[in-house]
Amino acid sequence: IRMDIDDGGNGSIDCRLDITASAIDIIADLGLEPDANDPHLVDATQVGDAQTVVTNGNADDNCSGFLGFGLGLVDIPDLLATSIQDGLNTPNENGDLPMEALIEGVFSAAAAGERNAVPDPNQVVTTDAPFAAILEDTFGLTTINDLAATADPPDPNAPVLDAFYHVPGIVPVFADTTPVGGIFYDFGFALSASGLNEILRASTEANPPVSFLAELDLGSGSEPITAGGLAGTVTAFGALAPETPIQLRLRTTLAPILTDQAGPSGSLVDLRIAQVLTDVISNPGTPAENVELGLAVDARLGLDIGTTAGAIALTVAPASSGTLAADLLFNPIGAQPSEVDALLPQIVDAMIPAISDALGTIPLPAILDYQLNAVEVVRSDAYVTIYLLLE
Repeated sequence: IRMDIDDGGNGSIDCRLDITASAIDIIADLGLEPDANDPHLVDATQVGDAQTVVTNGNADDNCSGFLGFGLGLVDIPDLLATSIQDGLNTPNENGDLPMEALIEGVFSAAAAGERNAVPDPNQVVTTDAPFAAILEDTFGLTTINDLAATADPPDPNAPVLDAFYHVPGIVPVFADTTPVGGIFYDFGFALSASGLNEILRASTEANPPVSFLAELDLGSGSEPITAGGLAGTVTAFGALAPETPIQLRLRTTLAPILTDQAGPSGSLVDLRIAQVLTDVISNPGTPAENVELGLAVDARLGLDIGTTAGAIALTVAPASSGTLAADLLFNPIGAQPSEVDALLPQIVDAMIPAISDALGTIPLPAILDYQLNAVEVVRSDAYVTIYLLLE
């Protein structure tokens, strides 16, 4: 700190005072809890007085004598620290101490940023995550948030789902390093299966339940579906003219769910899809349109979680690595069940982009000019925890 001292222009005093220190530590004990009036905010309470500690304090000047103050220069850093300390323990006009107001202001600014964010016109799910608890330990601060997700607006034709699949679990404990690699990190972010299931339920209610597929990858890349193409897997379609166009009509009846298990084939998380009603239609949109086959598809797939381009990315593994099943609801074409089962990976793979869109990505904030990047992702019980480094 540099201070220029004069006597108001009379010329008898005109000098400079430099106060330096290698560190000034401010020590304060603060208790944090969700604000009683608005749990999106934090109520900070200072316990006892804040203290300041000056390390290697020094004062230098180019004044003549010490201006008659009667103090040695060595006292100046301590006097400055005392002045700062007195200010930290003096309430403002709202009755808050400066450290309380500072911490509350940080959380208030974050909440205001979320509320004032420009809405995404493509977003059909609204989420809310007020604080449920705030825990403090020697390693840092852990906030526990209650997630609510709603369709905004709901699709009038979508199923109305009264509940989401709740997966009980123990909230992870954040140590000073990651649990597997022992890596130091700056932020830890735990996602519960229940929270993601609530988002999937809301997304199911918000999106049109019926979709159509006119192309499948039957081994040589995505191409229009024809009876001749399907006949290579489901021989009953050989009864139709090979060029007969085929369309799949998919109707969602339930939301996908995540469990507390690991996914198949080494995936991090277990994703279940149930009762997707699938009609195989010949000559769609013509007077000759006919439902040749109807089935209800179930799938157990893998879900992997990582970071990409400043966001948490949720990636659904290919159907070939999962467990698939179908119930034949009607079968006028006379297809063999085993042959229908062989077609399921191609059908489910065609569903995956819509499932990925429902899961979406979770943006990570940039802090100043730094970005958060994952250093480790682990699953524990019903939670997936992502450990992040500020880089």
